[in-house]
Amino acid sequence: MGMIGNIARVTTEELNSFRSDSSLLEQKLDSENIYEAKWFLDIDKAWEGIQFVLTGTGMAEFDLSPGVLERALFSGQLLDESQNLGYGPAHFLDSIQVLETNAELQKLDNTEIVSRIKIDEMVSANIYPDIWNEPESVSFLVESIEELKTFYAIAASEEQAIIFFIS
Repeated sequence: MGMIGNIARVTTEELNSFRSDSSLLEQKLDSENIYEAKWFLDIDKAWEGIQFVLTGTGMAEFDLSPGVLERALFSGQLLDESQNLGYGPAHFLDSIQVLETNAELQKLDNTEIVSRIKIDEMVSANIYPDIWNEPESVSFLVESIEELKTFYAIAASEEQAIIFFIS
């Protein structure tokens, strides 16, 4: 099974309601087949690899005040500090922050992404999951980041907020 990264696109109104009552997010996640929903993206176990590509570090060195690009997953803004969606609380970006982060994500072409993938550093930093020495790991990570970029582009164009959590 493992730790799975999940991202949801939500309206500003939904974000505000989830911030007021985080159980409403759990209800939304349980209310339908989220894996088929267009507002949901399962980035599987690529989440820490993506984090490494965007920040140059893993979760062990997580910066609680990340920059615009670095906050794409772990924003440091918690929806509800006491909520646990599997492996801790959900992080969020409001719609303005999504616009800013999307602009930075879209600057990353595949050449730039590949140049940021440092297999030896990822292995020595124990970046989850332990697959980085496998031949297909680079293409897995590039494809996962492309999915993330597409998801963010839609959120930005629809003026949506982003919620990220690990289950």
